[in-house]
Amino acid sequence: MADNQKRFERLTKAMFDPSFPVNPVPFAQGLADFVRENGSDSIESDNAKKILWVLIAQAYGQFGTVDLSGEYSRLGSEEYIPVYDQE
Repeated sequence: MADNQKRFERLTKAMFDPSFPVNPVPFAQGLADFVRENGSDSIESDNAKKILWVLIAQAYGQFGTVDLSGEYSRLGSEEYIPVYDQE
């Protein structure tokens, strides 16, 4: 548990590092572990949002602006293939 807290702390401070992290895996796994350990409501915490910020910045650019409504429409306009139909 103490090791996870240290890991979570490092992940939440990564957005302020002089060199921006490029590997999303530790952040995605860290966010999932953080929510598992602290409950689903913890996704709304500032610590979760800091980790999520890094993931979003990796996907859209460090200081990109994301219009969630527009992005939802854009992503939803692609052909919908349910996961269970894919092979």
